[in-house]
This record gives sequence, structure tokens and C-alpha cells, in this order.
Amino acid sequence: MHFTENKYSENNKRFIVLANGVINAAGHHLNNNLGLKYAFDSLGMETVFLAHRRADESVCQLLQAAPVMSYSPYERASKDPLCGDLESCYVAGNTLCEDLLKSVGKVNANDVLVITTTTQNELFACMRLLELLSLSDRPRLFLNFTLENFLSKETGEPSPLSSLYRFAARQIAKNSGPQRTLFSANSSAMVAVLQRIIGFPVRLLPIPKSYPSELYAEPAAVCNALPCVGVLGDMSAYKGFDLLPELIRLSPGVRWLIQEPRDGCEKYWGANSPFVRNNPGVTILKNGMPPDEYYRQFSRTDIILTPYDKHYKRLQTSGIFAEAVASGKVVIAPSTPWVLEHQQRDAWSGETFSEQTADDVSAALKRALARLPTLKENARKLAPDWRQSQSAKKHICDMLNYFAFYANGVTP
Repeated sequence: MHFTENKYSENNKRFIVLANGVINAAGHHLNNNLGLKYAFDSLGMETVFLAHRRADESVCQLLQAAPVMSYSPYERASKDPLCGDLESCYVAGNTLCEDLLKSVGKVNANDVLVITTTTQNELFACMRLLELLSLSDRPRLFLNFTLENFLSKETGEPSPLSSLYRFAARQIAKNSGPQRTLFSANSSAMVAVLQRIIGFPVRLLPIPKSYPSELYAEPAAVCNALPCVGVLGDMSAYKGFDLLPELIRLSPGVRWLIQEPRDGCEKYWGANSPFVRNNPGVTILKNGMPPDEYYRQFSRTDIILTPYDKHYKRLQTSGIFAEAVASGKVVIAPSTPWVLEHQQRDAWSGETFSEQTADDVSAALKRALARLPTLKENARKLAPDWRQSQSAKKHICDMLNYFAFYANGVTP
């Protein structure tokens, strides 16, 4: 699927990107916001990036961002057992709104506020912003949702936060004006559920990823090398990091490239740590590498393994999966709705597993290894189309078309 870049028709727009999840190089926040920056820059658009106030200087330099925002999408302002959710939304929303206005000065109707990871904190900030501004000064809002904290992790039913999502969305829709707010998500499953939660249309947009050429560069050939399996990104318990010692035992004949979590390997591996660390077939990379080093290491792999629990985050996308497909890698992934959606479109090459167990994951890996040459060839063929259709640039162009900013834009 390809898209056409039409000439940008108005030059007086400013895109204010609330990158309050950007604190360091770990996780998806930096990559997604870098993708937006590259896309906006390539289209000649004026941007202002606002990172978390604790953001590392190095990531602020990459984004050319000001470290000013007091709350991330995950932070709470209250732990009160009865009113904590509402109090957190109220305090975080007001504070983020104040941070925004102090940082960018006057906001007006030509501005667009862009948020790639929207939670209740950012919704309440937008609600407050619209309340403070006169109708003629209210900016357009582009609110993309990637997290599913409006659902219970245990049951998958709406959580107490869902009522706050709906309330804020209703106030935003009432105060923003016709076709001046775009709610979006990056998987069909998320779109369907979120629409029921907030009560307003949600558009399906591509995942806002950037794919620098270093990511899909061909690594130097290694004679007689065993296949290399990469387990990369910001790992955690739900992402199956504790399974790796057993997976390594069950999968002889491969090399492993493993990125250490922020809280270290020993927390997950315990007594198995020496077995992994001293294994000659295992290379462990430090967490939070600079992007260019991360992409260089990524390019060394043949297979990217994402041993995640599909029941923990049912609706979400995966940045590592997207990078793997974009770089022409074979992927082993859980059978989440988003993964299966793209499998049905023949958009990627690899294997899925059903449950997050060492047996299930290792069986999927063995199936992939048994036909690795064919899978690798297919993965390389599919990669260019993925880089085009599932990218930050396509994400931005779809937003521009929604707001009819292109001279030949397509309006819904």
C-alpha cells in the first residue's frame, strides 16, 4: 500500500508535540517521537517538541525538545484508594496544561497539538486547555492511543479509568468544534474497543515508527555462522524475559543477541544467570543504547523473537515487531489481534505462538528455523511495503488529510 505526498497547502501551522513519555532512550516513546520529527521535517513543517522534565539531555538533543512536562502518561498524582484516579487526572491534567502554555506561549487555532501516547493524563490536559482558551484560539487535537489501561488486566473489561476517558473525550469533542479533534489508534482491535469506551469515532492509523537505513542494512557476512535470534527492546516480565534461560536450553544451534532490561537480568533469571551469561552463544547488550548502535545490533539478527504474553496487553501494537518486519527479519510473535491482522494480509514472515510458555515459544522458533531460508527471502520482499505503509510519515500524512491540510486532501 502506497500513499501520495501532496504539496502542503498552508505554511502557518505549528505542530506542538507533547512527548511527555520521553525520558530516556528505552522504550517506544523516543523512537515514535523521532519518527514524527523526521516526518514533519521532511514535509517542511514547524514543530515544537516538549519532553518530560527529567528527560536525558541526549534524547532532548535528538528531538530538539524542551524538558518541561511534569507528568508522563504513566505517572499518577494521587494514590488515594477512593478518589485517586480522579484526583490524579485533575492534578496531572491541570499541571500538563500549565506546562504546555508556559513553554509555547500563546496557542491559537492554527496550531495542532499532537500526542502519540494518549492516556487519561493527556486527555484531561487537553480538556483543560480547551476550557481555558477562547473558541477562536483553540488548537486542533491529534490524539493517538497506544496503551490500554482503560481495560482491566485481569478480565479485559472496562477498568475504573474508562469512565474518565469517556468524560474527558466528551468534553473535548464538545469544546473543540467539528473535525478539529482526531482520535486514532494503530490496531483494529484497539479502534473497536476504544470507540465503545469514549463514544466517538476512532480512526485506524499506521504505527508511528521511523526506520533509518541502518536498521535494514545488510550486516557483514559471517562464514558458517549459526542463525542469530535477537531479543531486543525494553524487556520486562510480561515480555517473557524470564523464559530465556529455558528457551536457550531448548534451542541448540542458534546464537542469541539479548538486550538487558533496565532493572537487570538477575531479577528475571535468578540462579540461571550464570548459565546465560557464560554461554558462548549468547551476547548481552546494555539497555538504553543510542539509536545508531541499537540499529547496528538489530541488523545482525536473522530472527527477532518477541516472547510476550498476549493476554497482558490484548490490543496493543509492538514497536519491536514493526522494526523487525521493516528490516526484513523473520519474526516469532504472540498471536495477538494486531499480529494476526497483518498475518492475514501476508504483511510479514515468521511464526506465531499461542501461550507464553517455553514449550510454545520454542516450538514456534523450531518451525521457523526449519524453513529459515524461505522465510528470510519472503521477509526481505515484504519489508519495503511495510516501511512505506506502517510508518510515522504515513501516520502524519493521514492526519493531514483528515484535517484537510493538503491542497488535494481527502476529507472523511
